[in-house]
Amino acid sequence: MSVGRILRIAAAIAILIGGLVHLDLYFDGYRAIPDIGRSFMLNAIASGIIAAAVAARSEWFVRAAGIGLAVGTIIGFVLSRQGDGLFDFREQGLNPSPQAGLSLFVEIAAIILLALTFVPALANKDASFKLPILGATAAIAAIVMIAFGASAASDDGSSSSSSDTAPPTTPASDETATTVPEQTTVPGETTTTVAGGEAPAAGAQAVEIKDFAFAPPTLEVAKGTTVTWTNGDGVDHSVNASDGTFDSEKLDQGATFDHTFDADGEFAYVCDIHPYMAGTITVSG
Repeated sequence: MSVGRILRIAAAIAILIGGLVHLDLYFDGYRAIPDIGRSFMLNAIASGIIAAAVAARSEWFVRAAGIGLAVGTIIGFVLSRQGDGLFDFREQGLNPSPQAGLSLFVEIAAIILLALTFVPALANKDASFKLPILGATAAIAAIVMIAFGASAASDDGSSSSSSDTAPPTTPASDETATTVPEQTTVPGETTTTVAGGEAPAAGAQAVEIKDFAFAPPTLEVAKGTTVTWTNGDGVDHSVNASDGTFDSEKLDQGATFDHTFDADGEFAYVCDIHPYMAGTITVSG
């Protein structure tokens, strides 16, 4: 097998991995962001098609298409971390981790590998596979993408179903209240819990972070109430008060953050990683 063909196959694998990363992120919550979600799905589809073509064919325009896709993906990566971001969506650094870093690595690798195939000494000795092989590589790419997408969608559906069926927590009224254990949380205290931590205490209020949004986005609670945020997305989020009253660390999937509100007022907060995600807690005596 020629060196040029080996380089093309390696580049095709890198391109396919990049597409799978975007497909994984799509089902991990990015599909809830209209323009970004569509672009991630389109990237995944284009990656599967171009990966199959690059692995089977040696024509210059096929290799150029592979480079173009990788360069375009990197440009999108950079734009999404500058100014107002991409489609008014902004990420920070190598978030989400590790997907962002992996995507950046394989796209750069694909560019380097395909650029080497344009070296005359390598290009002249490279030859395309016959058309049946192109069909086979396309079928393999399609099977991998569909199987991976189905698995990612199933995992997301399982977590969504679990959260949807969990009984809501509401403060007990004076007439219907059952005995509620005395709260042991120190007023004003905040706590971050890793995935698998204990459920919110009876009488607490819960906010779910899902599909890049706080649910519910606004919440009215009595003074002394503990609010628990739980990250249901497959990417990191945070909970940060606009006035600095409370700030969480980065919350990975399943992690929780608690804060007890011991003063009246309206407390606006955002996700510092994705600032367009906003919510408000209104506290009254």
